[in-house]
Amino acid sequence: MRVEVRRGMRSQALVAAAVVLATAGLVAAGVMSGQRAAGAARSPARVTGAPSSSSTTTVETTTEPPTTVVDTTVVAETTPSTAPPPPPAPRREAAAAPPPPTTAPPPVVKQPPPRPNRVDPGPAPAPAPGSTAVYPDDAPDPFVFHAGSWWYAFTTQHGLSQVPMLRSPDLQHWEAHGDALPRLPQWAEWGYAWAPSVLARPPGYVLYYTTRDAATHLQCLSVATSLLPDGPYVDTSSGPFVCQTDRGGSIDPSPFLDAGGRPWLTWKSEGTVDGEPTRIWSAPLTDDGLHLAGDPHELLTTSLAWEGPIVEGPSMLVDGGSYHLLFSGNRWETSDYAIGHAACAGPAGPCTPDPDPMLGSSATAAGPGGAEVFRGLDGAPMIAYHAWDPSAVGYPAGARRLHIARLTVAGGRVSAA
Repeated sequence: MRVEVRRGMRSQALVAAAVVLATAGLVAAGVMSGQRAAGAARSPARVTGAPSSSSTTTVETTTEPPTTVVDTTVVAETTPSTAPPPPPAPRREAAAAPPPPTTAPPPVVKQPPPRPNRVDPGPAPAPAPGSTAVYPDDAPDPFVFHAGSWWYAFTTQHGLSQVPMLRSPDLQHWEAHGDALPRLPQWAEWGYAWAPSVLARPPGYVLYYTTRDAATHLQCLSVATSLLPDGPYVDTSSGPFVCQTDRGGSIDPSPFLDAGGRPWLTWKSEGTVDGEPTRIWSAPLTDDGLHLAGDPHELLTTSLAWEGPIVEGPSMLVDGGSYHLLFSGNRWETSDYAIGHAACAGPAGPCTPDPDPMLGSSATAAGPGGAEVFRGLDGAPMIAYHAWDPSAVGYPAGARRLHIARLTVAGGRVSAA
């Protein structure tokens, strides 16, 4: 309610204002419900009183707008008790919470196909009558080389020996000669030392072998050195020499010298359970044999029915200017395992395999494989390989015994005698 007072009527206006204020207070408290307020100074206003049980009374006052506004104005305003509440302040929507940070999943290592135990097959049974093996005990994946007055054969782990050694004066009579690699590097996991091989590099010898990486549980290649051919070989590496983790790991290293005398290394990538096949590779080495000197080249992958799902155990025969890759195919624990041959355009391939195995199961040896090429004292090419007795294939009934054979190269083909 608004009151305006003209000049000369101050006291009367003050009285009227007091009445207006008192009346407004009574209206706000609901005391004047049903009665009409009177005597109030006029300004536009509409007041609705609180409802009663009988009726609702509305009081209206109206005045003409003043023609002259003096310097003294008294204003009184009231809000009826039934006036609607002020509209709520606009609601501020809470900002959307940022999504929680996403963490990339760790990389999944592709595990290679399951492999049977190659560590401790137990005591080897006696060779069958007529066996052509030159050593009666287990000697898988043999690598043979000559040094001084002896022939040495290094083989896959057997029992507590990580790289078992055999020694012979004539390639026919062999004896056990201890462990060439008494200690693994810290990154390697004990119990998975496979397929060793040796390269003579002044001032001594370099040992290439397969072992398991404790971080990834994949088989990988490593390297050790010794001044003596029978060791002990020492591996000071802090990690794998070669390990194709995206291809399931790397196994079966085998060195050779190309036609110009440069060292190379061949090996196999393990393959994976989600479709990556096994493959055979080669790469040049530095002169000391301790490092790769170039990118790997794929020589071969599974392509023939007799190979089944696996090609492995590579070894390169260099005959003048020609290159012949020997390799194993199929599953080593069966009589289907066999040795194949592929003619290669050079140390880096490409290689074309023969359609049939070079050497398969016979009446005296079953599942031959793990072949390694070497030269006899007369310079003739030879191979060392393992095979089961035909009557006892697989562990624990049988043993993979050492066999020696001569090779013949003719018409671009290689055969064993």
